[in-house]
Amino acid sequence: MKRERMKKALFPVGIMLLAVAVFVMIVLDLTKEQFKQSTKSTVAMGTVVTEKLYGKKTYESVFDDIEKTITELENEISWRISGSAVDTLNKSGAVVCSDRLKNALSLCGEVYASSGGAFDVTVGKVTSLWKIDEEDAAVPDEKALKKALSFVDGGKLKINGSAATIAEGQFVDLGSVGKGLACDEIRKTLEEKDIYGAVVSVGGSVLLYGKNPTSDSWSVAVRDPRGDSSSYMGTLSLKSGVVSTSGDYERVLTVGDRKYHHILDPKTGYPADSGLISVTVVCDSGILSDALSTAAFVKGLKGGAELLESFGAEGVFIDKDKKVYVTDGLSDKFTLNGDGYELAEASE
Repeated sequence: MKRERMKKALFPVGIMLLAVAVFVMIVLDLTKEQFKQSTKSTVAMGTVVTEKLYGKKTYESVFDDIEKTITELENEISWRISGSAVDTLNKSGAVVCSDRLKNALSLCGEVYASSGGAFDVTVGKVTSLWKIDEEDAAVPDEKALKKALSFVDGGKLKINGSAATIAEGQFVDLGSVGKGLACDEIRKTLEEKDIYGAVVSVGGSVLLYGKNPTSDSWSVAVRDPRGDSSSYMGTLSLKSGVVSTSGDYERVLTVGDRKYHHILDPKTGYPADSGLISVTVVCDSGILSDALSTAAFVKGLKGGAELLESFGAEGVFIDKDKKVYVTDGLSDKFTLNGDGYELAEASE
């Protein structure tokens, strides 16, 4: 009698397990169908913009919204666009800011003060002398460079209510934070849409939004500073945030056998020579990650790491000897896989 009861008990359990297995298979199939990838690449803000969106359908219209977002931002912050807010600021010394521009300039002021001037958006007259990303790029005349440096002082950029002012003759250039700020604005656009997850790269800044439908994190390649544009020396495994990289390989002026990169030291007016060739910064804010990657590159390993820590950001530093230094918060999220590179301790 006992055996018979056991058989009766086992039968429904077997049916239940089979039902669970079928349910799991159905869920997995639905998951495969639910998330579709939409991809597009375009050019904006003088760089390549790559968008990968994941959701229940394709999102062609969202690409248009993202491009509109970038265009509106560029029309506000680019000094090259006549009539933009920054162009007005540079020409008249004052401008009424949108909340977006006011917050951006305020944050730039914070990083300027915290970095001891290693990051300074009033370096515009110096960058315009170098013209490293233009056809007529050249090493500036020493006298002209010295004069341009006399106008570089981020402490004279003031925010009073909704108005921003600079000293006479100063020139603001937000090119060092434009891509990161674009990532922040794109995030806002995605939040208004039915997007499950997205990866959007704007030049050297990459936005990780929502969830990866095939993994518990996103994988972001860290470019090999001494390789070609498609090679990388490591990968970061991250759940969200913005990743920004500043490297001496991005835009280069070659004169004879000498190369000059575009990351200028606001104190000297020349390309920064801090012993670093690349800095990658990870944090929640795109504009902050962009500003910090530039500031840390100029300050060097020790000063740069301390600066990142003060803002709660993490980073990957690569020096001229191809030694790689990773901050504590990324130690279990970074994988080194580039030839010729070695992980090193910050104390070295």
